[in-house]
Amino acid sequence: MSEAEALLLLLVSLGAAVVPFISRRLHMPTAVLEIGYGLLLGAIAGAVPQDTVILDFLADLGFIILMYLAGLEINFEKLKDIPVRDILLGIFMYVIMITLSLWVALALGQEPLFSIVYFVTAVGLLFPVLREMQLLNRDLGQRYLVMGSIGELLSLGAFTVFAIYQSSGWSAASFLHMGEIFLFVTMAILVHRAVKLFTWWFPAATVMFTQKDDMAERGIRGSLVNLFIFVALASLLHLEPIIGAFIGGAVFALVFKQRQRVMEKIGGMAYGFFIPLFFIRVGLRFNPGELVDPAVLRLSGLIVLIMLGVRLAGLIPMLFSTMSVRALAGLPVATAFPLTLLVAVAAFGLESGILSRQESSAAVLTAMFTAVLFPLLLRLLLNPWRRREEAVKNLVINE
Repeated sequence: MSEAEALLLLLVSLGAAVVPFISRRLHMPTAVLEIGYGLLLGAIAGAVPQDTVILDFLADLGFIILMYLAGLEINFEKLKDIPVRDILLGIFMYVIMITLSLWVALALGQEPLFSIVYFVTAVGLLFPVLREMQLLNRDLGQRYLVMGSIGELLSLGAFTVFAIYQSSGWSAASFLHMGEIFLFVTMAILVHRAVKLFTWWFPAATVMFTQKDDMAERGIRGSLVNLFIFVALASLLHLEPIIGAFIGGAVFALVFKQRQRVMEKIGGMAYGFFIPLFFIRVGLRFNPGELVDPAVLRLSGLIVLIMLGVRLAGLIPMLFSTMSVRALAGLPVATAFPLTLLVAVAAFGLESGILSRQESSAAVLTAMFTAVLFPLLLRLLLNPWRRREEAVKNLVINE
């Protein structure tokens, strides 16, 4: 490790320890301030060392664990309570968003990749925001997480297909790679069914995931083994590791209903150190000079408006769902800060030569802007709903 990387790792680690105290006082999402700290650190340092192997490894690990926790947090028992009609309407909502995004990109003379920039959805930041708002275990939080997960899977699918087409066109190699994706999904389903059958025959084996006084921490070991098995399988099939992590968490959540202790252990480790390093690195790798480039700022503003526009249009089918108007008001915003995937799309577009430097920078700036503003806006939209729900709950208890 070079001295420059050692110093950078020291400053990043100190920031990961201090930022949560500041965010609590400012009542802001911790992830937002972690990105801001990385941006400030990059501006002060002037240039980030090129060889940051350890920091990159820790940050990538944090991202992978974040996606695993997002899949792990999905309560499939509550998913059963969501009407099938609402889930189908949610899928239809994304179909409208995808169609409108492609039409807008072509109408503006942009590359088709920009359609992914407009509709891309991710739960990477939505998950910790809902967690901090104490909505994860409530019906609204679960519905937002499910809708966001549907959008993320569609976004990852569209991004993967586009990347395959860009590298190989519509060739035999492309269809072979798509077959590998289908194989991975099939393997995930088979693993889920095999483990579920095993726990049905040997219910005592599930005790290790709920046992409190387990010195060997077998539950944590088993969960982490599950995580890296799915990450490894995804990598072997040339898929993004985050896809494997997310599906691995979802499979674990499907099999083990009583998993709260495992989630607390892994979540404490991840949110205590690894995940903050990921968010700090996102800000660290952004060029501060591009914040004042008028062309980048204009394009970024346009992207934000189009992102909200396609989501508002896509919301029309959801008006026929069982969700209240108050609950639906936050849905377009909740799906509009796809920090991690938007950065990934921008990086891919720049490296492949599809997007110019300005376009890629505008997409990254949009990811930063939405990550800062939209979680705050979501809080403002949901706080009245939350106060009303709590008032109704207290009234029922008092009666």
